[in-house]
Amino acid sequence: MAVWKQQHSSTTNMICGETNCYSNCDIDYESNVPLDLKGFFGGDCDKCNHSLWNHHRCHSKWEQVTNTQVSVDQNIKEWEAAKDGTERTAILNTVCEKALRELDKIINGATNDLAQLVERYSRLSLSGSFVAQVSSAVRLLKQHYIALEKKGVDQDQLQRVKVSLDQMKRKLGSLNDAKANTRKDRVEIKPPLT
Repeated sequence: MAVWKQQHSSTTNMICGETNCYSNCDIDYESNVPLDLKGFFGGDCDKCNHSLWNHHRCHSKWEQVTNTQVSVDQNIKEWEAAKDGTERTAILNTVCEKALRELDKIINGATNDLAQLVERYSRLSLSGSFVAQVSSAVRLLKQHYIALEKKGVDQDQLQRVKVSLDQMKRKLGSLNDAKANTRKDRVEIKPPLT
């Protein structure tokens, strides 16, 4: 059984907070209105027609997710009602396949979030001397890639991690080059001999 829950998002979104309304009214929302002034602007939302007072700017959005407890309870009832071992095995196989699909969705989402976080982190790190931090991020992505490869995940997911890893390696190379060039350009100033 699917239920509505707020899920983390890498973008800033405008979502409705009205009871029983699960509207993502504006995805990747940008506003020049400070959060502490949002109450001064009245009116209704163009998408869900609820008051703007009941809307929130946040890094999440409404998504339907499977309520695993309800799903497990239903599957246990089916399993108990099964007449023989063959039916029970078929039900268990169906449950396992469904659980694997759900876990794949979660892993894909987490991999995408990791790639976005690494990209954002690398943009921040390029503004200063963060060779060590970017190097750590490269090692983390490399370990993640190797672990996924050993698990035998699908090629699409593996490719996404590989692209992120390659991007981070290029950025690390750029940082190392910039650091080396900075050292070459330095002129050592010796104190005067007295």
